[in-house]
Amino acid sequence: MFARFLFLLGSFCTAGFGSVTLQQADSFWKFDGGASGAASNAQIVDFTGNHTAINATRLSWNTAVPAVSPGGGAPQDTLGRALSFDPYVTVAGAGTTDDTTAAATFQVANGAVSGSFSVLTRAMWDGPVLGEAGVTANDVPGNYWLLNNGLGGNGIGFLFGLLGNADGQTARLAYYTSSGGSFGGTRSLTSTLAITKGVWYDIGMVVDMGDGNAATLVDNSVTFYLHGPGGLQMQTVTGIYISDVTTAAPSTTLTVGSESTGLGASNQRKSFDGSLDYLAMFDVGMTQADVQAIFAAPEPSRALLLGLGVVGLLLRRRRVEV
Repeated sequence: MFARFLFLLGSFCTAGFGSVTLQQADSFWKFDGGASGAASNAQIVDFTGNHTAINATRLSWNTAVPAVSPGGGAPQDTLGRALSFDPYVTVAGAGTTDDTTAAATFQVANGAVSGSFSVLTRAMWDGPVLGEAGVTANDVPGNYWLLNNGLGGNGIGFLFGLLGNADGQTARLAYYTSSGGSFGGTRSLTSTLAITKGVWYDIGMVVDMGDGNAATLVDNSVTFYLHGPGGLQMQTVTGIYISDVTTAAPSTTLTVGSESTGLGASNQRKSFDGSLDYLAMFDVGMTQADVQAIFAAPEPSRALLLGLGVVGLLLRRRRVEV
């Protein structure tokens, strides 16, 4: 009986609180490569071992993660640090949508997903991109993309991130997919779920292709999840266009932190300025219960240590009783 209990406890420590765990993701970056300073490609490690980061630019380990997230989870690394994205405007544009911006990003050559999938992260947004010393940014609030999943050129992928509100202090979760391909349906979606700059949130997006056919729009859906200081919020929209490998394959390249990399006055402006504790991508559409369980789950090594502590107490008790 006791041996069976140990087996079940081990399963609990491995699997966490839900039927799906971060360790089962197709890609899972814990962002635990350093305690301070600039972040390099070698430090941005996919926990699954499936993907290698390239082209890391303007990233650092200079932001601490709260001990407990809004959803109840602990930081997903032993150092308690986040990967910070630090884009900046180098030249203010004459208009309100043409600032020259140095994007903060990293890329993964084979990291894109398609069809039904889920994206989960713990994030803090620092607000619209600011200018470097002596430069005052001129752009009005726009999109700040966390992910570009294979969109660009002939790649019909998707973007996931934020649309800034006019106040410059808040932004809403947003999804966009290319207008290419032969199918109709909604291709751009901004949720009603808003975040405030300088605040940590558990964030998720689940894209479900329903019957497995992207052309059947009626059962295609996008669900946004946002867990902040006020608790969990969610919003589902159906009839959404979804790219999939058989009808409109995306590029295989995943860009994290902006729509485009490098320096420019085009899609580089749509950079995320803020920090991520972790980023996980699943090739399945997750349930609400699974999403909430991951938001509340402890970091794996902490769960294991907790479980071992319980085992130690039980063993000690058994010795006393014998």
